[in-house]
Amino acid sequence: MSSGALQRRVTKNLLEIQTKPSRDNPPVFAALKDDKKLEDITCLIVGAPDTPYHYGFFFFDMHIPSDFPFKPPVVKIKTTDSSHVRFNPNLYAEGKVCLSILGTWHGDTMETWSPTFSLEYILRAIQGMIMNGAPYYNEPGFEQKHKESAVLASQYSAKILHETLRVGVCDVLEGILSGTAMSPFDGDIKQQFLWRYDSYREVCEKNKGLDGSAFVKAPFEGKGNQCMGTFRYASLATRLMGIQEALLAETLRWRTLGEGSTPPAVAYTQPTGVGVDGVFCHPLSPSNPYLWHLGDETFALEVVFPVHDELERELPRVSVLSPQPLFHPNFTQGGGPIRSIPWLTTPRNQRRSLAHIYDAVRSLLKDPPLQVQVSWVNTEAAHCYFSQDPVQKALYASRNVPARVATGGIQKRAREEEIIILD
Repeated sequence: MSSGALQRRVTKNLLEIQTKPSRDNPPVFAALKDDKKLEDITCLIVGAPDTPYHYGFFFFDMHIPSDFPFKPPVVKIKTTDSSHVRFNPNLYAEGKVCLSILGTWHGDTMETWSPTFSLEYILRAIQGMIMNGAPYYNEPGFEQKHKESAVLASQYSAKILHETLRVGVCDVLEGILSGTAMSPFDGDIKQQFLWRYDSYREVCEKNKGLDGSAFVKAPFEGKGNQCMGTFRYASLATRLMGIQEALLAETLRWRTLGEGSTPPAVAYTQPTGVGVDGVFCHPLSPSNPYLWHLGDETFALEVVFPVHDELERELPRVSVLSPQPLFHPNFTQGGGPIRSIPWLTTPRNQRRSLAHIYDAVRSLLKDPPLQVQVSWVNTEAAHCYFSQDPVQKALYASRNVPARVATGGIQKRAREEEIIILD
């Protein structure tokens, strides 16, 4: 393939990943390491819920050969705690990714590489075929499921889940916040963490009884290519809380630095119909163009935009202003909406649009919740809503108060958070 054709193919593949994410799976990301070099790509896969990779952040390096797409890329996993953790029988501690379509594993019935495959297809194959709910059975010769293997598979999944939180969540976020391990996806990772924080804490609470016990070595693990250690969920819960507090402090810093600042060059597209049917959209203070008040007669939002040079790489922080916490599958306990569902085809550069934020939240509150697990950021609310148990249904109805906020409620919330609301 000519260099021009290769460039068009790779550029198209990257654009598809950015603009056409899956509705039913956590996101995958990909970006050139250097805009002048097509052959080296950094990728991020977010682990699927209810697997040992539960919303973890896993980085991969992808090298595109000159004869792509007739030959597959070379892919290596980078999230290994400096080659100390083997996260899967197919994901080696030294970085090797064993996958038939990459030509790194061969079997009688295995799928082989096709020039029709895209870069996203590779990432989704790793996410779905390798990083599945029972990775123990990925190991050749250990595919048979029986009573003894079920115990070993459970023990294996238990330690992988712990290491996902330790290495794939805490280490990643702490690296970003300290500035020692930054990536093109930092804003997205922070946003995902804020959405999934309650879920991470639930994992720690559920598994805290394992603390102090050692990981069980799987039969196929060997020195230098294994996952060994000790369960320390209490420590992970403390680290998760520290990350959450740091991100909340970052949001507060954006608020403070925005005061008296020059308006950003980026134009915030406002909702249509402002001033009609109760729709409003304005800065909370005329001297702070980074802090906005947005909504209508049924809900009110606070939108805090990243300031100055952070604007291009970070995403705005959104929360519902409500006297009572929302109890809804698509809103965190802190009131943050998972507004990328169902607007999953919205390009990243439009997510700072006030019109997009308004439309997304309005639809989330107006339409029935989706029975799509990746859209749930309050699992308790989701289980109550989708339950067939009348008691659970009644519990949801009693706690699912409308998001409607009276002016007095907004002002009370504002006083509590020491911000000024200008009517």
